[in-house]
Amino acid sequence: MRYTIENENFVAEMDALGAELRVLRAKADGHDYLWSGDGAVWSGVAPILFPFVGGIKNEEYSYGGQTYHMQKHGFARKSVFAVTAQTIDSLVLTLSDTPETISVFPFPFRLDVCFRLRDTGLTVSHTVTNTGGTDMYFAIGAHPGFACDLGDVLRFEKKENASAYRVNGSVIGRTVPFLANENTWRVEADSFLEDAYVLESLASKSIALERQNRRGLRFGFNAPFLGIWARPGAPYVCLEPWFGVDDEAAHDGELTRKKGIQHLPPSESLALEYTIDV
Repeated sequence: MRYTIENENFVAEMDALGAELRVLRAKADGHDYLWSGDGAVWSGVAPILFPFVGGIKNEEYSYGGQTYHMQKHGFARKSVFAVTAQTIDSLVLTLSDTPETISVFPFPFRLDVCFRLRDTGLTVSHTVTNTGGTDMYFAIGAHPGFACDLGDVLRFEKKENASAYRVNGSVIGRTVPFLANENTWRVEADSFLEDAYVLESLASKSIALERQNRRGLRFGFNAPFLGIWARPGAPYVCLEPWFGVDDEAAHDGELTRKKGIQHLPPSESLALEYTIDV
């Protein structure tokens, strides 16, 4: 089911399936800043990655002496969320544990995804709360895709000296140079032939997508990892803030030793937030 929120400047649409943002449209000219979700290329628009981000080596992990199986990016993107709050310009969609989730992820949880329109754009927050009685280990990530043409530029808030992981199947592959005391990176036809770039611990907390058609935006985020991805040559780019990352090739499968894994004591929460400003 789709839900709509709006203010004087924008209309946003979200799907209960996966709590996925599907539309961010300017009222002035009807322009949608998001990727359209073409099933022939990539059907996603802004999936939520929980309780894992990226690939899990051999699609299994161990915790407490037991082995569990998990698909890439976890189950939230294929789960139906419930509406727990709604106003004209905001919406909260919530997912909680079930016997089915406990069978693959042995932790009680609550995931609240809040969409809030502002005068200049949209804020999306993902709040994970440990509702159980023991420590919880997890990852959370966002995966929004934005309309983008070859030749458009990503301009980082600050000059960066940054290398990037390349994803190799379900694990982190080789590391390559990405920025050398620079803050601009151009989207080219061959940019994503090796899958995603994954950046860690950037100084920048925002990136401008500068488009040749002048329909750019600024993307802000608070996460320690940032994925950048698209199907090669496709007219979009995904900017993906993550609290977590794909498995390393040498990972032994133990959840508590997974790279980037987050740890929450009982009753505590962690919030991943991103902003889109136009």
